[in-house]
Amino acid sequence: MLVWYGERGVVNAAVTFLVENNATVDFLKCVRWANGAIPSWLGKISNVKFVVELGLAEFGNPDLILVCESAGDPRPYCIFLEAKVIPYSASAISNRQGMTQRGYNSACNGQLSLKYRFAKALEVWDGHQDRIVEPAAVYRAYRRPPSDGGLGDPQSAPRKLQKRQILRQVLAPLHLAGLPLDHFGFLALTWDRDPFYQLEVEFLPRFLDEGGVDVFQTFSGQVGWVAYHHFEGVPGLSEVVKPVLQVMVGSMVPTELDVATATWPRLISQPVRLMNHGIQQLMHEMEQLSVRLFGRDEVKTYAGSISIKSPSRVEAKIVPQERAQQTFLLLGVRPEWPIQDWSGLESRGQKVMDQPFRFVQLPEVASEALGVAELILTQQRDVIVGAGRD
Repeated sequence: MLVWYGERGVVNAAVTFLVENNATVDFLKCVRWANGAIPSWLGKISNVKFVVELGLAEFGNPDLILVCESAGDPRPYCIFLEAKVIPYSASAISNRQGMTQRGYNSACNGQLSLKYRFAKALEVWDGHQDRIVEPAAVYRAYRRPPSDGGLGDPQSAPRKLQKRQILRQVLAPLHLAGLPLDHFGFLALTWDRDPFYQLEVEFLPRFLDEGGVDVFQTFSGQVGWVAYHHFEGVPGLSEVVKPVLQVMVGSMVPTELDVATATWPRLISQPVRLMNHGIQQLMHEMEQLSVRLFGRDEVKTYAGSISIKSPSRVEAKIVPQERAQQTFLLLGVRPEWPIQDWSGLESRGQKVMDQPFRFVQLPEVASEALGVAELILTQQRDVIVGAGRD
């Protein structure tokens, strides 16, 4: 029995299939390039080399590098692929605060930005030096704060790779030394319905030149996106990848609800008994309110929440949260239920056990919190306990 799992599992399963079936060109034809065109060299590929999860030190670890030899061109084409088994928007982190944000370099836009910088470093590497270093001008462009067009790179010197074995045994034999920038491609493999490059600029990879100008749009012919459902364009590939995705996200194509809730954060389970007396009392009153509206059998009280259930699932949640010495209540209902009146409160998404809810933060005053909760839950009562709840 062989089970693939995670982004690495998807990539390994796909690469194994592509190699065994000589189907790499068919796979690359599935890519949606940002300029809408198919690269001219794609139809001339004579050989492809795969490098999976190569450690590039300060430039990150690309999920996959494809080095394509093209008939009539002595120089190869190198494609960096970053894979996410979530929508791109769920991985991307805003460029407004840049690389000082925790996890930025692991975000899809952060990873692709680092691969662009590595391509700039390869462009000036002669193949003999014992390290690959990005141009100082490029480093300074990324070092600038986001307010000045950079990403606030916290590195104190240009990014580099100086693993001798990787330079000598992997990169040099692939003939990547001195490879011009127009021979590189940057791909995102994501669980999406639409291309990531249609998003707002603040979530796109930053491709800065030596003058600090973002040339992402200039590279539109070298920036691509491929979704898992595009694998159906390669006979047999989707059948290999589908079992991996079903374990993690359940389908090859995200639903509209999946897309809408992609960036919703998860709630933290916190025991009510450890919170202040006021919250404990308010949760008790919320339980009484819920029982009055829906009946005792529909209301379940747990250590950190109250759930209003139908036979098949949780329909509404009341959850206390304590963060930064602030305690508050969140009330949520299923996102598909119509909401006529949020009483001026802003709704936002959250996830509970991987299930999406539309939540509002209830007022701090207990009487007001109960009033808002009764208004929202009363509106939902007929939907939640009616025939349509299943």
